[in-house]
Amino acid sequence: MHKALNRVAQIAVALLLIVASSAAAQSPLDQARQAASDGDYTAAARLYDQAVKDAPKDRDVLVEAGDVNMELERYNLARQLYERAVEASRKDAEASRKLALAFSALGEHPRAFEVIRQAMKYDEEAMANYLALTEVYIAFGKDSLSRAELTAMSARNKFPDAAEPYLSLGDLYFARGVYELAMTQYEEAIKRNPSLVEPRVRLGRSYREMARRSSDAAERNEYYNKALQEFNKVTGLNPKLARPWYEQGEILLMAERFGDAGTSFENYTKLRPEDPRGDLMLARAAFGGNYYAQAVPALERMLTRDDSLSSLYHAQARQMLAKSYVAVKDWPKAVAMYKLVPDTAMDNEATQFFGAALMNTGDTAGAIAAYTRLIDRDPKDCETSLQLGNLLYKMKRHDQVVDVFTRRIANCPEQPASTPYLFIGLSQFSLKRYDEAIAALNRSIAADSTQFQTYYWLMNANAAKKDFAAAADVARTMERRGFAAEAANAQGMAAGYFFAGLDAFQAKKYKESIAYMDKATKLKSDYGDAYLYAGFAYHSLTDKENACRYYKLALRYSPGNKDAQKNLAALGCE
Repeated sequence: MHKALNRVAQIAVALLLIVASSAAAQSPLDQARQAASDGDYTAAARLYDQAVKDAPKDRDVLVEAGDVNMELERYNLARQLYERAVEASRKDAEASRKLALAFSALGEHPRAFEVIRQAMKYDEEAMANYLALTEVYIAFGKDSLSRAELTAMSARNKFPDAAEPYLSLGDLYFARGVYELAMTQYEEAIKRNPSLVEPRVRLGRSYREMARRSSDAAERNEYYNKALQEFNKVTGLNPKLARPWYEQGEILLMAERFGDAGTSFENYTKLRPEDPRGDLMLARAAFGGNYYAQAVPALERMLTRDDSLSSLYHAQARQMLAKSYVAVKDWPKAVAMYKLVPDTAMDNEATQFFGAALMNTGDTAGAIAAYTRLIDRDPKDCETSLQLGNLLYKMKRHDQVVDVFTRRIANCPEQPASTPYLFIGLSQFSLKRYDEAIAALNRSIAADSTQFQTYYWLMNANAAKKDFAAAADVARTMERRGFAAEAANAQGMAAGYFFAGLDAFQAKKYKESIAYMDKATKLKSDYGDAYLYAGFAYHSLTDKENACRYYKLALRYSPGNKDAQKNLAALGCE
């Protein structure tokens, strides 16, 4: 039994060694072909690099490597590989044809025509050459579309049962913007060969363009749905094809199905991880649905790449990433990212968010600078000027507060003026410019007579000027307006009652003064000055008992008050 088990173990180890040695024996070329077969073109391209080094003049290897790079839209590298294949195998129709398509993709149309004509000479009967020539004509532009049509029709006549000529005709009509005819040709191609993927991709594109063209919402949605149906079929038939996922995502994005669009772009990025456009579109889908947290990883990936294509999108990615950081309240990262955005690219929204991020990281001075730039750009930005004024007030930059809100009142005449005038009044009060404060606070009340704080500071501004009669008038207005009924106003109303009582005392209306002082102490039980003046009033009325009582209360809440001490002694209070 033990020996049998040993033999089983030995066989298992031997099998593992065979599998391992078989995998190890696979050449880079074999691995490249397998990766391409699996649809992993990024890995295939990397493996073909080694395969080309191993066989630098092997025509088949060079063509296959070119095909993979064409699939990855690396047209210049594909061109170089096809050129080497042509050098390795002169009069090679296939290699020449593919080289022509690479030139065409690069926009080198004269070279493309030259090479495709050579391919036609090498093999006049190959359908693929006719189709490639049609594609080159279409890529060249409007002036060559008639020739493209003749070539595609020749291919259709020569190969009546083939699907591919109909695909070329569809591309021709698509280039002309005649999408209805393009769709007819693509449908004919599908009828002849239902397994072909490309006609479905291009049929989907045609439906998409019909949707864009339509001004009727119902019709537009119908075309979008048809386009999506085609792309769903394509991704079902061959989920390893990257481009259909991308185009499906674009349509979903246009249809504002942002979550589904994000899923499509995620699939694209898995198949084309090196293409920054996938991450950019994934981020756009996330932005459309306000899924900013999902946008962050895609944008961060883009910014880690330093290749030439990724670099083209870095500026846009930085702005989007900075906004995403603001949305997820990652304020330090938002500040750091906005600092990388050039001033010329900082639009009003970006500057606004930058200011908010600076504010939330404690850089109030930086936030003020950002908001000031916004106001300088657009003096009629009423919301930002309000925020800027608030910030300046918190920083006690009172002269600037007056300037910002004065300009806001002039530039935003349709906006409520009460709050700006209030801030102007408060700032003038802090600067001890009491007449200016009184004028601004009166304007604030004229704009909105329901705000307690405005009356309170108007009363204090008059009191600061020693105009106690005016302060008392404001206090009595506050009482008439019913502000005393709100508990939040208790302390302010206590001061108001004190000034009203003081005014009555100075007018020798002692009973009225006592009544106001009692109201003040009911709202503020430790109000030493109110007890003191109530004592003065009782003293003036020769009411010794109450005078003594109030002087004692004044001393309790204002220990050391010399007037209270002096009058208690003079009255002989016990």
